[in-house]
Amino acid sequence: DVQYIFTFLALLLVGVVISYLASRVRRQTEIARQRERQTAALYTLGRDLATSNDLDSYIRAIAKRAKETFGHDVIVFLPDVQNRETLKPYVEDPNVTVSENELAAALWSFQKQRIAGSGTDTLPYARARYLPLITARGAVGVIAVSMIDASSELTIEQERLMEAYADLAAVALESILLGEEARNAQVLRNLEKLQTALLNAVSHDLRTPLVSIIGALSSLQEEGINLDNAARRNLIGVAREEAERLNHLIT
Repeated sequence: DVQYIFTFLALLLVGVVISYLASRVRRQTEIARQRERQTAALYTLGRDLATSNDLDSYIRAIAKRAKETFGHDVIVFLPDVQNRETLKPYVEDPNVTVSENELAAALWSFQKQRIAGSGTDTLPYARARYLPLITARGAVGVIAVSMIDASSELTIEQERLMEAYADLAAVALESILLGEEARNAQVLRNLEKLQTALLNAVSHDLRTPLVSIIGALSSLQEEGINLDNAARRNLIGVAREEAERLNHLIT
């Protein structure tokens, strides 16, 4: 019956519209859940960083939360204190080793301030993804996410979340590094004050015997003053004692 054909088409149209709307709601729901997971992960990392008070605890918090979120080992590279041109790896798991190639890849990412490693156009065959930790002052380090094989590649959602992790970690590490620089500067200022006080004290102690020696020798050398042998021996003895005292101080 023609009437049934029109009914079928109408019901089919309604079904297609309902299916489209339902799939759209599902997508929006999944996007909302992804954002919720990302927000929760970033909040957890921020909370851990807020309760940390030194560089080691900061690095442990970053590596621990990143591994829990992405399921991969994480290595943080920071500039070496002794040589700013090299990077020092910080690994939470002592069994994880860092090769020379990994150090070179991390150093390239640090110097160029670009993402490198697995899944990128730069060093695509590396065993890790290297993300520079960049702040307003420049790069403060590099975070590396280990990639065992192609199946362990990060999804687009994870890549975005990892970049957010890197931004949050960069700000946190910059704050702790600035704090350490301020403490080191204060130590240097205190050291300079101590050196100045020590030099003043030493110079005063050295000046006292020198004045006595100069006075005794001047008395012996000055013409028109008649000194008996006892007085001369006394002045010579004073000069010698003060000279020995001066030698002892210098030693």
